[in-house]
Amino acid sequence: MEMIVKKEDVKTIKSDVLIYATTEEELKKVDTRFEKILINIVGSGDFTGEFNKVHMLYPKDMITSGRILLLGLGKQDELNLERIRRAFATAVQSLASINIKNIAVYYSKLKNNKMHESDIVTCALEGILLGNYRFSKYVTELRERIKIDLQKITIIEEEQSQVRLLQEVADKVKIICENVNFTRNLVNESGNITHPQMLEETAKKFAKEYGFKFKVLHEKELKELGMNLLLAVGKGSIYSSRLIILEFDNNKSSNEHVVLIGKGITFDTGGLNLKPSVGIVDMRSDMAGAATVLGMLKTASELKIKKNIAVLIPTCENMIGPNAYKPGDIIKSYSGKTVEVVDTDAEGRLILADAITYAVKHLKPTVVLDFATLTGSIMRTFGGFVTGLFSNNDSLAGKIFNAGENTYERVWRMPVYDEYKELMKSDVSDLKNISKEEYAGAITGAAFLEAFVDKIKWAHFDIGGSAWFDKQRFYVPKGGTGIGIRLFVELIKTL
Repeated sequence: MEMIVKKEDVKTIKSDVLIYATTEEELKKVDTRFEKILINIVGSGDFTGEFNKVHMLYPKDMITSGRILLLGLGKQDELNLERIRRAFATAVQSLASINIKNIAVYYSKLKNNKMHESDIVTCALEGILLGNYRFSKYVTELRERIKIDLQKITIIEEEQSQVRLLQEVADKVKIICENVNFTRNLVNESGNITHPQMLEETAKKFAKEYGFKFKVLHEKELKELGMNLLLAVGKGSIYSSRLIILEFDNNKSSNEHVVLIGKGITFDTGGLNLKPSVGIVDMRSDMAGAATVLGMLKTASELKIKKNIAVLIPTCENMIGPNAYKPGDIIKSYSGKTVEVVDTDAEGRLILADAITYAVKHLKPTVVLDFATLTGSIMRTFGGFVTGLFSNNDSLAGKIFNAGENTYERVWRMPVYDEYKELMKSDVSDLKNISKEEYAGAITGAAFLEAFVDKIKWAHFDIGGSAWFDKQRFYVPKGGTGIGIRLFVELIKTL
């Protein structure tokens, strides 16, 4: 898809549709270039600039193809970047039923607001590119158009001095949003397609394309190392467990190493503690952490981020069968700590524990960030609107919080007090994989992971609610959300 920022008279720009974004106050002033077109609209009250409202016009005196989509941004003093994202998502979604391939965007009056123009362009494009996403790979007979076959976006900029800067901004946003949508596709993919072997092949393809170091530990190597937790979870599947390792060394003069770990349970039945039928149908999404860290590394490479970043993906299926691990099993982890399996559906923390230990022992990380659809408990706290954050470092947690606020991929830090750590101690082993207490499941899950971190700066993102939506919300679709990619781009600058 082509993305262009250009200086041109808004009345002569050629596009299938011109999106004219305006606040309520600016609409009333009536841009002189559009006076003949807008004066009747303003007078009639058919369109007032109310937030998230759209109105299509077909003016005869336009030199373009003749369509203007008026987009309401609401009251000037209530306008913020998130509202811009949501409004432009509404705009592009309202055009889905129309056969168009290119759009132009005009927003010049927004410059009077306190927001930087580069941020306005960023959020407008994020709304368009993320809001135009649909996973329709397996729909063979579309009853109606559900997205635009978008081939070109033109941003109209009235100051020539800004064109180059805003073009750089647009190019960056395009990369980021394409990788958010890549992550969404991977999470949405059918469970009979996405399995540990497929994740390995995907990672290997990226390694070849982007020049990453690539390594996979299969069953033999995992046994030799003693990564018994990862092996145990995958015992019920026809696909063997594996640990995928990718390394992107793009700042060899630095000793800083960021390690990203993503939970890669490609399907989760719950094991012998079988999930109910209502909860099992979407469990192909339990590898959202793995998809997220792959998307992050792909983004870092394409943006040429000057950081040393490694990705670890412990991956397997949590299935039932004669070889499946059992409640009551006691397993020695790669760290040497023994773990009592109280519930086979608390499997994600087991495979992450061995992966975290591998990172600490072999990759010399300065920061470890893990992403996992770890608990349903986090949904009871935040729904899908916020990601649960757990960290052993105040400074790191603060940077993550700020990155979340700036991108609206919000996080909220939860405590991991000693009392919660006590709940994860077992009578028959060093740890147990789930507390027998009824409450605080997300916190005790994080407390379990922290036992394997050693003294490394660490943060755990419980994306159990935010990685998958049951219905569309503005620019975030039903299904895989791609949460975390935009936050990561903002965060990595500070690490």
